[in-house]
Amino acid sequence: MNSDKAFGKVLAEIRKKKGISQENLADICGLDRTTVSLYERGIRQPTLPSLFTLAKGLKMPASDIISAVEKEIGK
Repeated sequence: MNSDKAFGKVLAEIRKKKGISQENLADICGLDRTTVSLYERGIRQPTLPSLFTLAKGLKMPASDIISAVEKEIGK
């Protein structure tokens, strides 16, 4: 799986496990809901500052998200 799709899959899985909608995550992070959707569908990739913002909104270290993406790519 390429990194674009892997990031999107991981983001969606984490968000759903935490019981947060795309709209809620976007609100928490100060992003547009369509931006979160684009990330999850692998159409866009977040900038490094956006990655940290998403991680903060999900209440987890950005490194945990990156580790999960690396594992997904390696499958």
